[in-house]
Amino acid sequence: MTVRQILAEERDAARRVQTIAFLGASDPDESPPDPDASASQCWASFTDSGVMAACFDVIPYTMMFDGHPVKMGGIGSVSTLPEHRHAGHVRAIFAQALAAMRDEGVLFSYLYPFSHEFYRKFGYELCSIHDVATFQTEYVNTLAPSGRLEHYQKDDDVEPFLEIHRAFSGLFNLAVVQDEQAMRRMLNDSSDNARRYVYLWRDSTGRAKSYLAFTTEGQESPCVMVIRRFEWLDDEGFQGMLSQLRKFSNPYETFRWHVPPSVDYAALAHDPWKITCTRECSGMNRVVDVRAALALLKPPEGDGSCTIAVTDHFLDWNNSCHTVEWSGGQIGVSQAKGRADATVPVTTLVQLMCGFTTPAAAQLTGAITIDQNEAALERLFPLKPVYITERF
Repeated sequence: MTVRQILAEERDAARRVQTIAFLGASDPDESPPDPDASASQCWASFTDSGVMAACFDVIPYTMMFDGHPVKMGGIGSVSTLPEHRHAGHVRAIFAQALAAMRDEGVLFSYLYPFSHEFYRKFGYELCSIHDVATFQTEYVNTLAPSGRLEHYQKDDDVEPFLEIHRAFSGLFNLAVVQDEQAMRRMLNDSSDNARRYVYLWRDSTGRAKSYLAFTTEGQESPCVMVIRRFEWLDDEGFQGMLSQLRKFSNPYETFRWHVPPSVDYAALAHDPWKITCTRECSGMNRVVDVRAALALLKPPEGDGSCTIAVTDHFLDWNNSCHTVEWSGGQIGVSQAKGRADATVPVTTLVQLMCGFTTPAAAQLTGAITIDQNEAALERLFPLKPVYITERF
């Protein structure tokens, strides 16, 4: 078995593996090229006879983590040909790809699993749960319409969208920060096999303060507005776009939205009985370099310290004991000496770092062992808003 990044001339072979593995309807030899292929790295495992048996893409992203933009490797199109499954090909690729990510300064890796149990073997863990709310449009809170809507057209200036996006992304852990090229691609995206509509909202002075991107579900009236992205610069931007939604009630009888954790969706309708909501377990995150990520945690107020023993059964370099100290708004990480306050597997640690769970909640389910200094651990790892909308 050989694992390496593929050569440019092997891209078609990788696409063929991915198409067969995912039971693609199209002919793998005639599949259109991936527009993001130039940015992503494709890693593959080859049999001793040189056959590409498995592969996946590592897509470079910038992700927000406690107010810091950090490198994140998005994992997509994990594929193994049926005749080569259960032979360790994907495991071998993850080992090599994660090592390369660490060398490149990547702190986290994120993916959307077909099975959470399968990817937990490689150190990934659930770090995102979305509330998916469905509203009857006519019952949306009746704010007086304000400002004005502008329908985005291809090749319009994307700078207003980028300004809103940068401000909005900074509010959440795991949020992916788009550059100009990625933003334009998102605004014009039709990969979900439905036309995408984008509207910008401007206040009374003409300043852009929110935008809405949606697709449709259902070809006849009434149909569903599926909100793919709704971001705002400030409270006025949120309320302004909300004040305009009733204008879409014909033909959109309902709209569906993955609601950010900062929004109380029950307060958005004057009749809450007209809202239905489900919870959706989403993607999994993995910390690639534990020590580097600990050093970027937001320091708690005041002074304090705690010692954490980390176990990582897949990446040996993360197996270590760290003392985390904070004082005066600064945080430091050093090799620990003496007894650890807590022992935590890397799968639970990434949840704590992102703010998806707390030490007390993890201890309740047996996901962490706390021997002492629980109060300091709770201060270091509070709940934080987590929100990611990119799919890959």
